Amino acid sequence: MSSTCEPLRKKEKQELEGYVGWVPVAGRAALFVLAVGGVALFLRFAFGAASAANPALANPAWWIVPSVAVGAFLFKRARDWTGGKDLREKISQDLERGEAAVHTLHVLEGILIEEQEDEGPLVFVQTELSGVIRFAGQYLDREVRRGFPWPQITIREAPASRIFFGVRGTEGEVPLIERGPLTRMEAATLGPFDEEYLRLQSDFETLKKTLGLQKEG
Repeated sequence: MSSTCEPLRKKEKQELEGYVGWVPVAGRAALFVLAVGGVALFLRFAFGAASAANPALANPAWWIVPSVAVGAFLFKRARDWTGGKDLREKISQDLERGEAAVHTLHVLEGILIEEQEDEGPLVFVQTELSGVIRFAGQYLDREVRRGFPWPQITIREAPASRIFFGVRGTEGEVPLIERGPLTRMEAATLGPFDEEYLRLQSDFETLKKTLGLQKEG
């Protein structure tokens, strides 16, 4: 994999700004307040109505405690989804730097795994110098229709935050094996699939055996 840097494109810069700009941040905060406030209001009225039959339910703790619990849960999920303060700091560094990392792969052969549900297909490629690279995600639906994997694949991402911008490639074909969706056991062995691309430790022949594409021995 050879790597270099290029200026951020307008769309890429806008995508990064969407994570740290005051408008989206304020919007997410407003949604959080509305969600937690809505839950608290509903529980307050529900327990208030129920307290007519059971006075013990008039204690505010009955609606305050679960409302706080819901708020904590939503806050944690939002932090996991957005990456929290650490990711925002890295995105700010990327914006200040104004460059995208560009990685180039030369592909020798590939394996295309059919999409399961709506998670997008999986693609494994054997590269010339970088071993086995796995691509995963719904973005592959479009790229596979365009001929992915290509003989040469270019990956664009933000250097510090590793926000993924997409892939491009040169026209052409590589030897490609296609098969159906992963079994549950295969998915457990090869997953999780939460990164758009990942360099694997396994070699390509071992991967083929794991996927039942080559006989043992």
